[in-house]
Amino acid sequence: MPEDPNSPLHPLLLRQLKRAGIDVSSEPSRDLHWNELLRQVARTYRDDEESRYLLERSLELSSREMNVLNARLAAERERLEGEFEIARNLQTSILPRDVHTASYEAVASVVPATEVGGDYYDVIAVDGGCWIAIGDVAGHGLRAAVVMTMVQSMVAVLVRQTPHASPRDIVIALNRAVHDNVFKRLDLHDHVTLSLFRCRDDGEVTFAGAHEPALVHRAETGACEKIETPETWLGPIADISQATSDRTFRLSPGDLLALHTDGVTEARNAGHEQYGFDRLVALVRESHARPGAEICARTISAVREWTGGPNDDDLTVLVYRRLAG
Repeated sequence: MPEDPNSPLHPLLLRQLKRAGIDVSSEPSRDLHWNELLRQVARTYRDDEESRYLLERSLELSSREMNVLNARLAAERERLEGEFEIARNLQTSILPRDVHTASYEAVASVVPATEVGGDYYDVIAVDGGCWIAIGDVAGHGLRAAVVMTMVQSMVAVLVRQTPHASPRDIVIALNRAVHDNVFKRLDLHDHVTLSLFRCRDDGEVTFAGAHEPALVHRAETGACEKIETPETWLGPIADISQATSDRTFRLSPGDLLALHTDGVTEARNAGHEQYGFDRLVALVRESHARPGAEICARTISAVREWTGGPNDDDLTVLVYRRLAG
């Protein structure tokens, strides 16, 4: 018998009853308990059908919402990539190109851990020599890059305004500005390690600040000297005059000064062993006669080979060689 469209029972329930040999469409049963049971089962069928409908609608709406959300995320990612590109171009454009004069060559290489980084270096040529700065803002990424750009600008202004000042005076003035801008105004607690070197054409190098140890390769003897920079970080306190002083060493013609950030020596391999200062010494000793750009490239390559993957921290290497007396 065809299904009765006016039956209070759900069509699927009617089919199941017919398969069991029970026909309830011709005449209602007089058994009240049976009729109530049928109504309860019919409600279950209808509720189940409504639940499936609501689930399908929910999935359809969720799919639409996900598509809208994905489109928004894609647009936001594109916007952020554009901002990172601007920051990356700004950061790389203010870093110096290779600096060569009759008296010295200075070459550097930097590989950020992310789109932009917190490593900082500069080579500023002045009459009678140059100034070299190298440093590292705590952390990496866009925030560190902003602080790094701030430091670079302040160093450039101070050095060009007073090219014959002592590194100590420049570092003390720089620290006051970093403390005021970063700690007080921005309310950031990102310290900066920085060493500042004033290199004269006659070979005298005066430096101040706190950063990774400098490495000097002596052309005449082949010896490598480790020069500590044991003073204090920039930023945490306003006045570092009591903890900052000038130190001096001398470079003979052919001597090489190699500077780096901690991303080089603290890079770890799969066994969590650091690359270390001794491996850097061995590489510089082996490569000292090569052009400065090649020494930088070989160092970066060696560190990345050591880690076996992307660098977790920014990598910076700077090589300064005295060429003449």
